[in-house]
Amino acid sequence: SATLKFSLSQCLQYNILGGKMNRGLAVPISYKLLAPVEEHTEENMKMANILGWCIELVSRQYNVEVLLLSQFMRHLNLLNI
Repeated sequence: SATLKFSLSQCLQYNILGGKMNRGLAVPISYKLLAPVEEHTEENMKMANILGWCIELVSRQYNVEVLLLSQFMRHLNLLNI
Protein backbone atom coordinates (compact mmCIF):
# COMPACT_ATOMS: atom_id res chain seq x y z
CA SER A 1 0.00 0.00 0.00
CA ALA A 2 1.04 3.63 -0.41
CA THR A 3 1.21 4.15 3.36
CA LEU A 4 3.56 1.21 3.82
CA LYS A 5 5.83 2.41 1.00
CA PHE A 6 5.92 5.90 2.50
CA SER A 7 6.69 4.53 5.98
CA LEU A 8 9.48 2.32 4.65
CA SER A 9 10.90 5.24 2.68
CA GLN A 10 10.89 7.42 5.80
CA CYS A 11 12.53 4.63 7.81
CA LEU A 12 15.29 4.17 5.23
CA GLN A 13 15.96 7.89 4.98
CA TYR A 14 16.14 8.26 8.75
CA ASN A 15 18.28 5.18 9.44
CA ILE A 16 20.57 4.89 6.45
CA LEU A 17 21.27 8.26 4.86
CA GLY A 18 24.46 9.79 6.17
CA GLY A 19 26.15 6.44 6.75
CA LYS A 20 28.69 4.70 4.57
CA MET A 21 26.09 2.12 3.44
CA ASN A 22 28.86 -0.47 2.91
CA ARG A 23 26.68 -3.52 3.50
CA GLY A 24 23.82 -2.29 1.34
CA LEU A 25 26.16 -1.67 -1.56
CA ALA A 26 28.43 -4.69 -1.06
CA VAL A 27 25.78 -7.35 -1.72
CA PRO A 28 24.87 -6.36 -5.31
CA ILE A 29 28.53 -5.66 -6.13
CA SER A 30 29.53 -9.07 -4.74
CA TYR A 31 26.71 -10.73 -6.66
CA LYS A 32 27.97 -9.21 -9.91
CA LEU A 33 31.49 -10.42 -9.17
CA LEU A 34 30.57 -13.93 -8.03
CA ALA A 35 27.52 -14.97 -10.06
CA PRO A 36 27.85 -16.14 -13.67
CA VAL A 37 27.09 -13.37 -16.18
CA GLU A 38 24.04 -15.21 -17.51
CA GLU A 39 22.48 -14.89 -14.03
CA HIS A 40 22.80 -11.08 -13.98
CA THR A 41 19.13 -10.65 -14.79
CA GLU A 42 17.16 -7.59 -13.78
CA GLU A 43 15.19 -9.68 -11.27
CA ASN A 44 18.32 -11.19 -9.69
CA MET A 45 19.96 -7.76 -9.40
CA LYS A 46 16.77 -6.41 -7.81
CA MET A 47 16.82 -9.25 -5.28
CA ALA A 48 20.52 -8.64 -4.54
CA ASN A 49 19.76 -4.96 -3.89
CA ILE A 50 16.84 -5.82 -1.61
CA LEU A 51 18.98 -8.30 0.33
CA GLY A 52 21.76 -5.73 0.68
CA TRP A 53 19.46 -3.10 2.13
CA CYS A 54 17.82 -5.63 4.45
CA ILE A 55 21.27 -6.50 5.77
CA GLU A 56 22.00 -2.77 6.16
CA LEU A 57 18.81 -2.28 8.19
CA VAL A 58 19.50 -5.30 10.41
CA SER A 59 23.03 -4.02 11.00
CA ARG A 60 21.72 -0.57 11.95
CA GLN A 61 19.20 -2.15 14.30
CA TYR A 62 21.95 -4.18 15.96
CA ASN A 63 24.04 -1.03 16.42
CA VAL A 64 21.11 0.74 18.07
CA GLU A 65 20.52 -2.21 20.40
CA VAL A 66 24.19 -2.32 21.41
CA LEU A 67 24.13 1.42 22.11
CA LEU A 68 20.97 1.14 24.22
CA LEU A 69 22.35 -1.84 26.14
CA SER A 70 25.64 -0.07 26.88
CA GLN A 71 23.75 3.00 28.11
CA PHE A 72 21.56 0.80 30.30
CA MET A 73 24.60 -0.98 31.73
CA ARG A 74 26.26 2.38 32.41
CA HIS A 75 23.09 3.54 34.17
CA LEU A 76 23.06 0.42 36.38
CA ASN A 77 26.70 0.96 37.20
CA LEU A 78 25.95 4.51 38.31
CA LEU A 79 23.21 3.17 40.60
CA ASN A 80 25.62 0.53 42.00
CA ILE A 81 23.16 -2.25 41.18
